[in-house]
Amino acid sequence: MKKIIIIIFCALTFEQANGQGAASDLILNARVGISVGKVRVYEDSSFLKPTQNSLEESELVEVMSQTAKEYEDNAQNQKFRWYQVRSLGGLIGWVFGDGLAVIVADSRVENRLKLFHKKKVRFNSGFEQSVMWVAAVEGLEIVHQQKDYLNPIYKEFYLVATNERGKSVQINCAETSVAGKSELKMFLLYDVTGDGADEIILQRSSQNSDGLDNRTLEIHSFQGGNLTKIWEERMTLTYSDNSPSPTLFKYIEVDNQSIRVSYIDYSDCEGEQKSYVRCLDYVTKTYVWDMATRQFKILYPETKSPLSGGLIAKKSIFLRAEADTFSSQKMDKIEYLQNFQVLKHSEKVLVRGTSTSLATWLLVRTKNGALGWIPAAAVRFNFTEHAELLEKYYENPPVFRNDWKGKADFEFIKIIGKKR
Repeated sequence: MKKIIIIIFCALTFEQANGQGAASDLILNARVGISVGKVRVYEDSSFLKPTQNSLEESELVEVMSQTAKEYEDNAQNQKFRWYQVRSLGGLIGWVFGDGLAVIVADSRVENRLKLFHKKKVRFNSGFEQSVMWVAAVEGLEIVHQQKDYLNPIYKEFYLVATNERGKSVQINCAETSVAGKSELKMFLLYDVTGDGADEIILQRSSQNSDGLDNRTLEIHSFQGGNLTKIWEERMTLTYSDNSPSPTLFKYIEVDNQSIRVSYIDYSDCEGEQKSYVRCLDYVTKTYVWDMATRQFKILYPETKSPLSGGLIAKKSIFLRAEADTFSSQKMDKIEYLQNFQVLKHSEKVLVRGTSTSLATWLLVRTKNGALGWIPAAAVRFNFTEHAELLEKYYENPPVFRNDWKGKADFEFIKIIGKKR
């Protein structure tokens, strides 16, 4: 098992037992760790001699030594090392490695977190003086009893905060196991609530067995001496249960005390008999920070409106009575620079010999009320953050939707103002 942890820390030296004396300027030069949950302390590196002592959740310790190899846990489905530790209060004993996150060497910290590793940060609610660092819990999943080198590694990421009095809080934000994988896609500090102190903004990503990239955006704030989740939004957009939407993820804009969410929804059309046709809506909603409840609440509820579009090429095009074919009846003509509403999406797989492609058409309505289908690749989208991404998708739509990854440089999250 391998758990990687981000720890926000401003602790005492281990000689300053029971939290006496601040150490906000302490440079972490010892090998330290933090308990993940309540952890039993043992006399030696086995389960045979438990003591009456335990480490409380998020308790900081010095790591004095460790066993050379991993041992099976009580459930016998994972293996971890044993660690000899000393608490701030002077307690010395052994703990099993599934409950201890140990500081990671500077060279092993991933690039997006190096900026925060062992760095002082100001929060609030008793965490005004903090230092960040990265730690890990490491172990193995037991697949082969006799060959540990064949056993897969298990990981977890945490975000943890320890104030100058030794109190800690933590966020579990990523995991790798035989059951699946989740990872930290984004991490930054930004004053979202306008109180002059930073909140923690992070984006998680996990994949199911179908390869769908499930993402969430979370904001955590220090309140009442604890770290509280004040907002969360699932970002992933789906065309069906296990396939991504052409627009992939919601667009989220975070400003001082407000959050705006927008996306293009591909939904079942009421009364539509054709399963390959979906209705399109441009959806927006806005949250505002509520000081009374210390949470984000809806300011403007979810609203839906038709998409606006025009023609990409500088030429006219005929509306068609049916989608997926140029042989259907011609309707009104749309001229270049003439805007229209985009109402529905249609797609069909076309097989010609050994070649397979996806034919995508859009139902549009002109300002004079004319209604008809045009090839999706001919449409330029207006007034939506997903316009460039949609046009890229319709330019060459994948036959297998899970192959669609979008553009690597497309930004789905925008943070307005100063951030770190």
